[in-house]
Amino acid sequence: RRERNNRFVVGDHWHDANAGAGIPYVQNEIFTAEQVISAYVTSRLPELAVYPAQDTPESRRLAQNVGALMRYHSEEHDLQGILCNVVLSIINNYVGTIELEFDPNCGPYGDIVPKFAEPSNLIVDKRAKQSKNPGFVSFTQQNTAE
Repeated sequence: RRERNNRFVVGDHWHDANAGAGIPYVQNEIFTAEQVISAYVTSRLPELAVYPAQDTPESRRLAQNVGALMRYHSEEHDLQGILCNVVLSIINNYVGTIELEFDPNCGPYGDIVPKFAEPSNLIVDKRAKQSKNPGFVSFTQQNTAE
C-alpha cells in the first residue's frame, strides 16, 4: 500500500498512459492535493495550553513563562517544518514519526531536539496492540562510506 501511494505521488502510475503518441503523460493531481493539505494543516504551530496548578500570581506567572519557553523552543527547532514532513508522511505512508534526541552541543546545558524520522527506518514490535505501548521500537541507521 505504501509503495503504491509513493508511485502515485511521483506520477509513476501513468508512465504508459499515452504510449500511442510516444510521449509519457503525467498529470500529478495527487502531489498538488498533498501540497494543499500540508499547507492548510501546518500553516500555524499548534497552540500550547499551559495552565497554572494553583490560583496564585506566582503559579500563573510560571505557567506563562513555561508556555513562552515552549513556543520559543518550537520556533528555534523549526517544529513547523518537521510537522509538514510528518503530515506528508502520514498521507503517503500512513504513519508519521518525530524522534526526540538529546543534543549536548545545543546550548550551554544541552537540549532536546525534535527531528523528523523516516517511517521506513522504523521497526515496531509486531505484537503491539492499538493504544498500548509496544514491546520495543527501533530506528535503523543508514550510513555511507563518504
